Amino acid sequence: MFFSTIGAMTELGIYGLFGLGFDSPDASPINSAIHDAYGPSATWGASVLKNIFAQNASEPNFIAVDLARTDDLEATAGGSFNIGEYEADYATIAGSPKILQYPENATRWTALLDGLDVDGAAVPLQSTIQGVPSNKVVALFDTGNPQGLFTTEITKGIYSKIDGAVYDDALSAWIVPCTATVSVEVLLGGQKFPIHPLDLSELTYATISGTNYSVCTNSFASIDNYAPDFDVVFGDTFLRNVYGVYDFGDSSEVTGSTNGVPYMQFLSQIDPTKAAAELVAVRTKAIAAIGPELPPKDLLALLNSDDSSPTVTSEAPTASGGLDANKGVVNLASDNESDASSQISRWAPIVVGLLAANLIVGVVLMILGVLNCVRRGGRSTLPTTQAPLYAPVKFKDDHSGVPTLGYRDADATYDTPYSKS
Repeated sequence: MFFSTIGAMTELGIYGLFGLGFDSPDASPINSAIHDAYGPSATWGASVLKNIFAQNASEPNFIAVDLARTDDLEATAGGSFNIGEYEADYATIAGSPKILQYPENATRWTALLDGLDVDGAAVPLQSTIQGVPSNKVVALFDTGNPQGLFTTEITKGIYSKIDGAVYDDALSAWIVPCTATVSVEVLLGGQKFPIHPLDLSELTYATISGTNYSVCTNSFASIDNYAPDFDVVFGDTFLRNVYGVYDFGDSSEVTGSTNGVPYMQFLSQIDPTKAAAELVAVRTKAIAAIGPELPPKDLLALLNSDDSSPTVTSEAPTASGGLDANKGVVNLASDNESDASSQISRWAPIVVGLLAANLIVGVVLMILGVLNCVRRGGRSTLPTTQAPLYAPVKFKDDHSGVPTLGYRDADATYDTPYSKS
């Protein structure tokens, strides 16, 4: 989640961002500025976690995160955050295998991904980073990312195995059956962690000739060469499937000592059989409220037909799962439009709906980090009420050509609803 200004955050009621990473020299411009002005011995610019660990030197220096789900299981809402202790329900994680940070002395929570299985078949892995062992990739674990990022080949290796799934070049995304119950398992530290099938796709909708159609697209985005020090990113779409412990290992980045290597531990929270049944129940109910689902191939044919007339709604689905047909409908189709503009019109409903959902998930997660940053003890789940409605956001390109999310004011208009990079 990226905001271009502090004002964009405060407009959403957010007045700070609590980082959970290492206190490396380039981690905070505040700390760097203080060191430049007062010397490297100045400590008042250090991260919150480093200060907490320093003030409680006899306590373990790890954090534990549990990301709870919304009532419909589709997104993150609430959870728990502990410093130096475990949730009582998950205390057995203390004996779980340690997933060592890779490479050593890294400044992020990165580790080697040992494998990825789809319905029991391995997806080929190949890192672009020098020195990484064969058949492995470097994964970043990021609680601040509502989704996840895979390479093009890994994404293809997953979604091409889903019966009925179709890739479309115009959207640069996979359209998948909303109730597809494929089994995906992540291999880390000699353990297998199943991903809930609800986390493999995102439910949105398209309005064509006045009819709302339910559409599901891949939730793990496809980007190659995203960063020089990791290949893939595991955000909430993976992390809410596990209870996670992040141990700083008394590393020099945190306490100034060199006693130990940072590591992670994960404890699965997913029963694959139960999860498959939940997928069918949740999506069936949502589709009934939003609109019918067509097979992906038929949906593409309808969207690309000459007589289709798609519309874009600027409102997210209501809390009941339906759409407010009287708000924010903008017809982008025109007989005089070029072929390129027609493609934009056809795909804008899916893109806008998908990005609006991402904004809601990211905002909830950041509020969780701010409110629960020093909570100790029992489990706390934030109550869920009517789903808030936010203005949709769109991709913007930075100088590296990698799409990021940017915030848009509620009254702003889109000059270009969707553009393919």
